[in-house]
Amino acid sequence: GDHKSAEEKTFTAWTETTSLPTSGAYYLTQNVTISGNVTLTGDVTLCLNGKTVIVSGLNIKDGGKLTLTDCADQQGTIQGSESATTGVLILGSKDSDTKAISTASFVMYGGKITGFKNAVIAKDYSSFTMYGGSITGNKASSGAAVSGLTTGTTMSDNKSTITMYGGDISNNTGEAGGGVYVGQKCTFTLAGGKISGNTASGRKNQNPTISGQYAVDGGGGVYLDSFGKFNMTGGEISGNAATGNGGGVCVMTYVSMYNVSITGGKITGNTANGGTACGGGIYGGPAKLTIQNTEISGNKCAGSGGGIFATKPLTLTDVQVINNTANTANQGS
Repeated sequence: GDHKSAEEKTFTAWTETTSLPTSGAYYLTQNVTISGNVTLTGDVTLCLNGKTVIVSGLNIKDGGKLTLTDCADQQGTIQGSESATTGVLILGSKDSDTKAISTASFVMYGGKITGFKNAVIAKDYSSFTMYGGSITGNKASSGAAVSGLTTGTTMSDNKSTITMYGGDISNNTGEAGGGVYVGQKCTFTLAGGKISGNTASGRKNQNPTISGQYAVDGGGGVYLDSFGKFNMTGGEISGNAATGNGGGVCVMTYVSMYNVSITGGKITGNTANGGTACGGGIYGGPAKLTIQNTEISGNKCAGSGGGIFATKPLTLTDVQVINNTANTANQGS
């Protein structure tokens, strides 16, 4: 609380009310209101100090790094303005001539991000790491509150990573993934923290080989799209809901290039609603699921697989699959 140091950084008071620092370590002394977006290409450590920043968006680009902290008892806030869409956009680049890569990163220790469509988007050559704080009350029309998205082909090297050690992603709404959307060439690792109370409206995906056949995939907590990777070693995915498959976790139905590893944590109290929606806790789609040391309980769905719905080989080791319910076959699994 004294703003003197954190990780050997010396903090300076920021007294401006219409701008933010672009490099250095600062703590806010007043609320800040900014018209438009802020672009950061330097290394900034910002302590919200219980204050509110109203902004259209923060763009971290080309070597930029933002570390967000909050030392006050009352949580500080990054609040979306009336025209806001993306809260924090993280985007690196690669020089077309020298091939040199400039990464971009966002590290969150505290504070709250709210009032945007997409709260955080990690794009090319970028990383988002969450140790604390909350991402809540965001309403995405595409993707989720936190989304990993990249451009180009699956063979290019412009990867993104999302890693969660703590904090909470809660009470957001989205289309595919209410909490987290894991897109092409993005790796999401959930090691701690909580993804809860999020809602996915569902995405209608067309079968690429059978005309007229489709599935509605939801992923109230986490949605894994084609060529994405999801590793869960801890934390909790609970109380999420989806219109479509996968109340807690959903793997896209029609594409087979997935990497899913679940070796710890809890997936509890999630719901897959609508029609024959399957997989209250986990909808495995075409992925081969290997799950260890995990509790999957109290989930429910309108179709099959109250706890887990799998169409490919499923391997469970030291997993508690209990008190899950489904309206059709295979209620407990």
